[in-house]
Amino acid sequence: MTAHARSLRLRFLLLTFMDLRPFALTREQVLHGAQLLDYQPFILADDVQTGIGYDWLYGPQDPGRYVAFREQVSSEVWERFSTANAQLRNMYDDWIEAVCHYTTGNESVLDVACNSGYFLQAFARNGYPQCVGYDLLDKTEVFAYLNGILGTDARFIHERYDSWTHQLPGCQPADVVIASAILLHLSDPLYFLYFLGSVTKKVLFLFTRVIRAPEYVIYYHEPNEYYKDDPFPVCFDNNNYISTGLLQLSLRKLGFREVIELQPTESWIPQQVMGTKGVLVCLK
Repeated sequence: MTAHARSLRLRFLLLTFMDLRPFALTREQVLHGAQLLDYQPFILADDVQTGIGYDWLYGPQDPGRYVAFREQVSSEVWERFSTANAQLRNMYDDWIEAVCHYTTGNESVLDVACNSGYFLQAFARNGYPQCVGYDLLDKTEVFAYLNGILGTDARFIHERYDSWTHQLPGCQPADVVIASAILLHLSDPLYFLYFLGSVTKKVLFLFTRVIRAPEYVIYYHEPNEYYKDDPFPVCFDNNNYISTGLLQLSLRKLGFREVIELQPTESWIPQQVMGTKGVLVCLK
């Protein structure tokens, strides 16, 4: 590892862990954050955390809990919630560090399904000058909240990728593109990969469900799981799989010269919960 890479690694180890306690939030800010943040793993205070990690691990026992207040849950649930979302943060931070390894810190960053902006805030905090996120959910207030606390300037655009046109309206190319847990929700995966290739200048980070097979296969789950009114054929909105053979072929044809697959570690969400996923850093 070069000295530059080691320096970047140290920076990211210090600045990607989304523990907001060092920012001395007021209780009003903590409670406001608990209302805004959900899916992504933030620590707001000693007694308030958010994140979907707990739901992934224990959802059948206690479904739908994305926010936990220590005084409102048992000590067992609090410990499980904290541990599960620490694993989710570890996983996210390892992904960010991997992207950092292949960039200089001067690049623009685009997240095409950004949710609350965990990834964008991490890059913005580390000096990446232009961090822009899109999502079908309106996260405008969340971005303003985190920008105000962290002193960042990440930008949110309330727009969704359109599977009819295979475009994200108004989206501009960026050096670094993040597509985490979105391909598995789309009915047009090959067109979406083409779109990603068209907006990625240097590095694409891709996280999605895969089938470990050399054949060129796409497997669709039941339609309209989330969005009951979406018509055929754009109604396959969850848990779709693409074979590793087809994914690798697609990335090569889109001009990615190298594809690095990140391997899970013991500090991540357990693989028996995560299922079969591909975590890829794709270089042009």
